[in-house]
Amino acid sequence: TFQLSDKSGKMSYAMSGNLLYGRQDRPSHIVTEGYDAAGREVLRRVAWDGNRGRLLAIGLSPRINWNLGAGEVITSQNFINLARSRGDAPETVVTSLGAPPRYVATATDAENKMEMLRSDLSWTKRLAEGAKIDAKFGVNYAHRDSGMGQLQYYPNDVLALDRDIDSDFSDKGWSSTGKYSRPVGQGHAIAVGWDGAYSLRNETRLQHETTTVGAPIVNRDESFEIGRAHV
Repeated sequence: TFQLSDKSGKMSYAMSGNLLYGRQDRPSHIVTEGYDAAGREVLRRVAWDGNRGRLLAIGLSPRINWNLGAGEVITSQNFINLARSRGDAPETVVTSLGAPPRYVATATDAENKMEMLRSDLSWTKRLAEGAKIDAKFGVNYAHRDSGMGQLQYYPNDVLALDRDIDSDFSDKGWSSTGKYSRPVGQGHAIAVGWDGAYSLRNETRLQHETTTVGAPIVNRDESFEIGRAHV
């Protein structure tokens, strides 16, 4: 992480940020046992799982202030976040008692990308007789792209199913708030303002499966779009 700031005349700024990098390798195993009504063991499986991956994430938060004098200030605040991750998760199931599962081995690879941006601009102005105007406008954008490939096998390393899943998500919009206030009489004040926002969300998921040995497949395409607004 880091943070720095400075000032020059009527302008001041501050910048903070962070960088994250991580790796993991977490093998594990799961034992599944099954018994009949007489208490005899009829099923015993061991699933050997791997879980390897890496992550890189960057975050920045720049802020700039302009003091224009006479009680007038403009502030720009921004947030930027980026992340990338990739991993694989192989699994092998060994059945020593009972029927084996449909697929005795699975190889999974996944990759994810994420971006998030937000920018807010605010303005404050002090007026005569104690009056004040506060206004703020912001825009935002978020996006995530994920992909997963999966191979599933029958016994004897026979490739049964080849699956690809791609998903995409985005959310973008704007918001605006503001208020005018001024004192009225002794210990009283009047204020009027506004508050509005709009956002549009899109999401898609595409699943495509193929087989050369007659395994059951599921192909599915899904898409959603949601718009939201309030005043």
